[in-house]
Amino acid sequence: MLTNNQPGCAMLTNNQPGCAMLTNNQPGCAMLTNNQPGCAMLTNNQPGCAMLTNNQPGCAMLTDNQPGCAMLTDNQPGCAMLTDNQPGCAMLTDNQPGCAMLTDNQPGCAMLTDNQPGCAMLTDNQPGCAMLTDNQPGCAMLTDNQPGCAMLTDNQPGCAMLTDNQPGCAMLTDNQPGCAMLTDNQPGCAMLTDNQPGCAMLTNNQPGCAMLTNNTSDCNVDKH
Repeated sequence: MLTNNQPGCAMLTNNQPGCAMLTNNQPGCAMLTNNQPGCAMLTNNQPGCAMLTNNQPGCAMLTDNQPGCAMLTDNQPGCAMLTDNQPGCAMLTDNQPGCAMLTDNQPGCAMLTDNQPGCAMLTDNQPGCAMLTDNQPGCAMLTDNQPGCAMLTDNQPGCAMLTDNQPGCAMLTDNQPGCAMLTDNQPGCAMLTDNQPGCAMLTNNQPGCAMLTNNTSDCNVDKH
């Protein structure tokens, strides 16, 4: 992906070979800001840690200062994620046993800041919501305050992703129906900043183009 100025990097701003994601300046790191080899995610300054700010070997995620913890800020052994101060909790800031994720103060909640049972993710204060800041039932992700929205900041039903305020849009900042990704304000566009129907990727303002900055129609088709 983009801004990898070193061979073998998988994603952006990896200036070391073999890094999987951005801002990994050490070889073998899987994600960003891992300055130690063998760390899986960002800000792991100890080898063998799976995620960021794990300063103990064997911890799976960030800020786990106990060995065997799966995620960050779990100061109890056997906890799966961060800030779980009860054994058996799956994620962070779950102060009830059996909760799956962080800041779920009700048993049976799947993720953080779900203060209602049956919610799947964080800041869903309504039952049946899938992700965070969905205060309406049936929303799939965060800041969807309308039922049927798939992702965050979709305040219209049927939108697939964030900041789609029109039904049928697939991703963020698509304010027209049928758009597939963000900032597509025309129907049928596949990706972001395609303001013409039928475009496959971003900044294609002509129909039929396969990639970005193709401003000629049908440029992805071999006419010969």
